[in-house]
Formats: sequence, C-alpha cells, structure tokens
Amino acid sequence: MLATISPANTHIDETLATLRYACQASRIINRVKVNESQHDKIIRELRSEIDRLKSLHFEYERKRILSESMNTVPKAIIDKFAVNEIEMENLRELLAEREMELKRAQKSWMDRLKEAEDLRKSDMLLLRRKGLALELSKDLHQACLVNLTDDPMLSETLFYILPPGLVTIGRKRSTTTGTQPDIILDGPLIAHNHCTIENNNGSLFVTPESNDFQTYINGEIVTSRTQVHHGDRLAFGGSHFYRINNPGESEKGNNKVIVI
Repeated sequence: MLATISPANTHIDETLATLRYACQASRIINRVKVNESQHDKIIRELRSEIDRLKSLHFEYERKRILSESMNTVPKAIIDKFAVNEIEMENLRELLAEREMELKRAQKSWMDRLKEAEDLRKSDMLLLRRKGLALELSKDLHQACLVNLTDDPMLSETLFYILPPGLVTIGRKRSTTTGTQPDIILDGPLIAHNHCTIENNNGSLFVTPESNDFQTYINGEIVTSRTQVHHGDRLAFGGSHFYRINNPGESEKGNNKVIVI
C-alpha cells in the first residue's frame, strides 16, 4: 500500500487520517480460502484420504513382501519389518469404505447436474410456450407464429415455433388436469383446448377444437380443418393476433383461405 501525504501544515488533519489508515491497513492479514461448495470439499477430502490410505497400503505390502523374503535374516530385523495382518485387513476395509463413499458423493453430484439440466430443459419449454423462442437465427427458418399488436414496439416480438407434427394451443391448465398446451395463451376468450396447428411437410392446417371459442383466419371464423399460408393472419378468441411465418412456402397465390 502506498500512502500519499502532504507536507503542508494546512493538511495536517488529512495527513493524520491517512497515516492512521495506513497503520491499520498494515495489520490486515489476507487468508486465502478456496472457493468451493461443501459437496466439493467432501469429495476433495475423500480423494485425499483415499490417496493416503493407498500409500499406507502400498507400504504395508512392501514390508510384507520384504519380511517373507527374510528367512535367513536375524529375528530382530524380521521383527522390525514384520507386518500386522490385523492392521493390514483394517486398512483394506477402510480404503474400500472411503472409495465407496467417494462413489456415492460423485453419483450425488451427477444427479444434481442431471436435475439442473432437466430444469433448464423445462424452463426452455416454458419459454417456448410463452412465445419466447431462443436461437432465433435458427428458429426463424422454421414455420412459426409472430405476434401482432397495436403497439409497434411490442408487435413481432414473440415467436411461437411450429415444428413438424401437431401443436396444441390453449389456456394453461391446472397441474392435476393433464398436460399443458404447446402454446399457452391467457384470457377468458381462450379455451383450455382452443385449437391445433398441424405442420405436415411444411403445409400448415388449423383445426378449431371448441365451438364456444372462436378462431379467425384473415378475419373469417373457421369451424373445420383449414389450411393457412405464409402471411395469413390468425386471431384466437378475438384477443390474440398472429401472423403466419412459413419461409418454406411461396407467397404467390397463397392469399386465400382453403377449407378442406
């Protein structure tokens, strides 16, 4: 630490305060501490204990082999290198016990990593259901729904990916009533099972699932399986508005609704 003071008597208070602080700082002792969790500490200590026990086991084995080879050596020397078989057996048991504890600790750590990965995947799925598609540069090459609002700052900010297969749309269910829809929308005009969108080799089809809750395509109510195209507008319950984005489909001649 470098303390700068002034020789001027007008700065005597600042000089004294600086010197007091420097004196106190000189008494500070830094203690290095490894930044590790309690679980990591247990694993590290177990590994250290196993290394120590292996070293002792190796030394016992060396003495045992040496004592067996001393058939013509005086008894005093043999006794010096003799191995206590009971201690040897206790050492083997202790070593096996520590190795088993280490395996359990490492397994517990792997379980925690797996739980964290499962939680991450669950969070990613929830984000997609809410329209927060990640890796947009890749996802936007797929068919998707893009939100539309009166506010230009909020319009086209949510992307609901439509992968091959069937995508369900509806209101969030309670945890006891079954699986959640793939795309979750909120509001009193949205049914729990509102409609489905099928991506069949790049062709998109909307099928309403409730007669009491409306689904609109380009302003027209649909009541049966209907094909939609790139640029078409969808409205669910009259309160959620989206545009179909299907880059794999040509926009030419695809502006009218086809009912199948």
